[in-house]
Amino acid sequence: MPKSARWFALVLMLLVALIMETRPGMGANPAPVWPSPPARARIQFVKVISSLKDLGGKPSLWERFLNLVAGEAPERLVTPHGLAVFENRLYIADSDGHAVWEFDMARPAVHRWDIGEHFLTPIGIAVDQKGKVFVSDSGRGSVFVLSPEGRLLKAIRGENLFVRPTGLAVDRARQKLYVVDTAGNRITVLDTESYKLVTIFGRRGDKPGEFNYPVHAFVRNDRLYVSDSLNFRVQVFTLDGRFESSFGRMGDGSGDFARPKGVAVDSAGHIYVVDALFDRVQIFDRDGRLLLPFGESGQGLGEFWLPTGIYIDEKDRIFVADSSNRRVEVFQYLQ
Repeated sequence: MPKSARWFALVLMLLVALIMETRPGMGANPAPVWPSPPARARIQFVKVISSLKDLGGKPSLWERFLNLVAGEAPERLVTPHGLAVFENRLYIADSDGHAVWEFDMARPAVHRWDIGEHFLTPIGIAVDQKGKVFVSDSGRGSVFVLSPEGRLLKAIRGENLFVRPTGLAVDRARQKLYVVDTAGNRITVLDTESYKLVTIFGRRGDKPGEFNYPVHAFVRNDRLYVSDSLNFRVQVFTLDGRFESSFGRMGDGSGDFARPKGVAVDSAGHIYVVDALFDRVQIFDRDGRLLLPFGESGQGLGEFWLPTGIYIDEKDRIFVADSSNRRVEVFQYLQ
């Protein structure tokens, strides 16, 4: 194609983008809700987050034009896994992207931290009361500590602590970090200030307090919730590691588990469990009774493809790592 024709095509694309941006809405479909009407909605889809434009912080038309000329595309998530939220900032451990993302939902702005050669397979992420970011790297057998600006502060490792760390959860009030050790079938508890070992609990097995490849954890209401993946259950502990209860079983029916991954709890005490093989999130009451599932297989709004992590913030916003769709989907619990 002659150079003049290429420039004409680029200008035409810019004009089309301008027209589409300024024309009125064309009657977009309403946000999905669960359960479906006429039942009262409890969960509502809010938005998708995969890059800066999803926060409303899109580049100007001139910047987009220059990107078209240069043939550049904006960076976006590759395989989001662990999630955390602190002071309206969403933190994402991107396993195949070998990085951590900070999505500032207030400004808006996006920062990508790769910490040089350190990250291999970041899985879990948690933020303490001072804004320090803890990242578990399963491939390196380490937990990295980052400053609020993304600067590496410390690498915590050692087989006496964990073999293959995955999910992370933090108790900000008591300054404790809970590290799920999938290969070690145990939970390692560290002090978030000194980084020293507090305690380790759990071992391989299927009895109460034992694990079979646990993956993720969440702290809320003075309890620790752990997805005990290959025991097909969720276990609930006190914050000092004492077993309290569990629920779940292997199966393909409502309330059953195939590959439970992320676990989180809302302000009402409902327990949310992500199932990667079912491509859905199931919500249970405190006694483990199924209340409501939401999501299904697909690439549309409210659909999932091998979802993994989940985080629920103080505003009852539900963030789900839709890993193979390369995005995080945001929902709202409607009280």
